[in-house]
Amino acid sequence: MQLSSDQASLLAFKAGIVADPKHALETWNASSTQVCNWLGVHCDKKSGRVVELDLSHHSLQGTISPFLSNLSYLEILDLSQNLFHGYIPQELGTLFQLRQLSLSSNLLEGNIPSQFGSLRQLVYLDLGSNKLTGEIPMPHLCNGSSSLQYIDLSNNSLTGKVPLKNECVLRELKFLLLWSNQLVGEVPAALSNSTRLEWLD
Repeated sequence: MQLSSDQASLLAFKAGIVADPKHALETWNASSTQVCNWLGVHCDKKSGRVVELDLSHHSLQGTISPFLSNLSYLEILDLSQNLFHGYIPQELGTLFQLRQLSLSSNLLEGNIPSQFGSLRQLVYLDLGSNKLTGEIPMPHLCNGSSSLQYIDLSNNSLTGKVPLKNECVLRELKFLLLWSNQLVGEVPAALSNSTRLEWLD
């Protein structure tokens, strides 16, 4: 039952792909129920549920389906280095098991969903090198979670101040990349609480 749900979510994602020049999704079809054998898909051995979707560097073109949010056991989502366009689905903010999210080097536009602030397990967030606009949502940097180690929002068109208030502590933060945006204001003093910080760009 759950496996067919994961299969349906992946096929809904495939339906949003308009070009697959490297035939990455050739094995993805409704007649093949072994989704754990599909390219880029990795499952947990005990539960059989999809825990990783890595389709980076495949030149895929299309939009990112909100149905990926039904992969409720997903821990790693990497769609970087493709040609995805349109908006980032806010529904991805319900993937509460997510530890790594990389959508970098695509053609994504619009705002960063504030719902991503609900991803309390997130360690790695890379949305760099897209066409994202608007302000950095405060829940990204101030949500009561200190698990984030890597944040890359660079090479977009983000505006406003860096929303890191003094009461917000990112204790695990090691990398913060914000270069090539249209940010204003000062470097937040609260970064002094990130004592593990290695790289601030």
